[in-house]
Amino acid sequence: MTDLILHIGRHKTGTTAIQRFLAANRDWLAQRGYMYPKTGVRGYGHHRIAESMPRRRIGIINAPEARDLASSVLEEIGENSGLTPILSSEAFQQCPPWIVRHYLRAQQCKVIVYLRNHLSYLPSAYTQKVHATGYSGTLQDFYQEFYKQTDYLKFTRGWERTFPGGVDLRIYDKPQLYRENIVLDFIRHALDIQEEEVSPERLPSGDANPSLNEKVVQFKRHINETGEVARYSGKGLYRALPKLNQLFPAPKVMVTPELASRLIERNARRDGIVARTYLGKETLFDYDGEPTRKEQQISGNDIAAMREKLEEILSPS
Repeated sequence: MTDLILHIGRHKTGTTAIQRFLAANRDWLAQRGYMYPKTGVRGYGHHRIAESMPRRRIGIINAPEARDLASSVLEEIGENSGLTPILSSEAFQQCPPWIVRHYLRAQQCKVIVYLRNHLSYLPSAYTQKVHATGYSGTLQDFYQEFYKQTDYLKFTRGWERTFPGGVDLRIYDKPQLYRENIVLDFIRHALDIQEEEVSPERLPSGDANPSLNEKVVQFKRHINETGEVARYSGKGLYRALPKLNQLFPAPKVMVTPELASRLIERNARRDGIVARTYLGKETLFDYDGEPTRKEQQISGNDIAAMREKLEEILSPS
């Protein structure tokens, strides 16, 4: 018996697409024995619940929002006692697992986590940081300040200790996903629902969270650094920036060959333990063919042209 299916990300592994599917198909899921609670949802995922949870033991004493949201979602789950609940938010990856168990009172929890290889995950996380915030550091800065502490072994061990035997680990790599589709992979492996039960119209269309190419990332980094970003509406700017991809084509952000070597070497031993523990193989990721590239700087003329096009996109029609 499973008290709860908890999808915890990680970030940049198709989480929004999965959440869009779950939020749009609640009745369909109920017919198959599952429920996707409405409590604590922001956008498509249960981000309010995950973000409200304290990050340290002492925080449990004074966390009224987490307590109230947990009580509300447990009440909603209780009203649908014949169904297995699914909670999904990549913000759960930042939570101490035992605190999640404390609030959600789940003993038999199936924890779904997708891991992405470091050469792909680092630039994707960096791109999102620049896109969504005022961050203006370089990719190397981001690695030193944020990504260097990424440790898949420590991460999985924490969840395994809290929910023994409950961690269901998948690799976020298109060729390894079922039908090369993250939503179908989640449906098949997390929910044990066969593909023939899923009509194509139920699957989300388009890119749920479009990324920025290298030129647009550098432009956003520039306006972050100069403070020019304050001129724009946050949500409007976030939605508008991906439209510059087509107008100013460029490759996606990639790690340099030197940083790639450092990432692989730094994580090889730890990732190997994870691979043997959960997948029964020696290596967690196949880096053959993973692209690397020296960072290319955009010119002042490029910045001026991108600023002009951005103004056009944002101006009322």
